[in-house]
Amino acid sequence: MKYLKSKLLVLSLTLLSFSTFANYVGQVTPQKIYGAETIRFGVDEPPAGKVCDYFGRHYQFNATTEAGKNMLSILLAAEMSNRKVDIWFTASAAPDTNHENGCVPTTMAILTAIGLVDE
Repeated sequence: MKYLKSKLLVLSLTLLSFSTFANYVGQVTPQKIYGAETIRFGVDEPPAGKVCDYFGRHYQFNATTEAGKNMLSILLAAEMSNRKVDIWFTASAAPDTNHENGCVPTTMAILTAIGLVDE
């Protein structure tokens, strides 16, 4: 019985960790990178119904944390080498809007992970 409870706990934690990466878009080109502490950027093919458009930028993240610094490094490496990225994110609170009708920094999609696409 103890073994079964341990298995269920591990399974629950695993599923919970995947919910952090609830949304995914693959093989997109980053563009319009902007920011200081908070980095905002767009992609060439944003996913419909998941992000808003704030002056051409769709995602944001805090670049002052260790994870944020790592994501910024990957984002800049992709930009400098003209490579595509895979993105995991929390969806926008105002999907399919733009800066004229509801998309503001607080409603943008939040980047949770990023990776370079193998070519």
